[in-house]
Amino acid sequence: MILLLGGTSETAPLAAGLVGAGFAVLVSTATDIPLDLDDRPQLRRRSGPLDAPGLEALIRDNAIRVLVDATHPYAAAIRALATTTASRLSIPYLTFVRPGINAGITPEITSGNIPIISPGKTLESASESVSEIEITSDPLSGVPSGIVSEMGGITFAADHDEAARLACTGGKPVLLTTGSRNLRPYAEEAKRTGVSLIVRVFPHRGSLAACQAAGIPAETVIAAKGPFSVEENINTIRKFGVGVLVTKDSGTAGGVPEKIAAAKLERCRVIMVERPLTGDVLMFQSIEKLIKYLEMNKHIM
Repeated sequence: MILLLGGTSETAPLAAGLVGAGFAVLVSTATDIPLDLDDRPQLRRRSGPLDAPGLEALIRDNAIRVLVDATHPYAAAIRALATTTASRLSIPYLTFVRPGINAGITPEITSGNIPIISPGKTLESASESVSEIEITSDPLSGVPSGIVSEMGGITFAADHDEAARLACTGGKPVLLTTGSRNLRPYAEEAKRTGVSLIVRVFPHRGSLAACQAAGIPAETVIAAKGPFSVEENINTIRKFGVGVLVTKDSGTAGGVPEKIAAAKLERCRVIMVERPLTGDVLMFQSIEKLIKYLEMNKHIM
């Protein structure tokens, strides 16, 4: 049986592909977030956070032969735990990481009559000049040089602490789209600098509880399920007067190109938290290639 650690939008299609290839699969997610999983005898699911003893017991109790990690690219803790546990139990560890984005690519914009830059300017016509808008041309006053890299009008930060400092420099409202797991540095920096912080999180009780625990006012919490279109991002930016958008490189599936396009059209600064290093593991960015690898190595199952 394969243990599939899930958490991204690719979890369900990956599980379906594995079962379709003849493998028995146990899907494990940290929360009870709904997944579009088929009702098949070879496919089971459990939910709830796992620590080291819990993960090891799960593997032993279910006779797991291979661990496939499809957790979020930024879920560094569970990825490290999974790697270590698989090594200790001498079972193969494969990881699926959704491809990141190319910072210079903006998505196709299909809307017809929504004003963006000025009255009468439509998304269709505005999209022609998206790539010409420079977001990070203004200097980051008060930020030591050399701690960030500039690429394609996006400011890259090494971690959430750095991203929080950068985002709150300049005093403009910040739209945080990195989820509910790393709210503390942003909430603390926003409070210290007096910057308005708007947080968009998945509409789950755990996410809302995390916002409350971080002291984020309910009126600046957007509980909604993405990914979001360019138009939806623009509406949020305009509603709250956002000047800085913070995101992770969650790839096309995570709606990152749409965030960047909206931010550029609205002349918002974009701060992107870089992905953590994956280490020396067998990594796949294609569901099909991961399944093909397992099919070619069924002797390890």
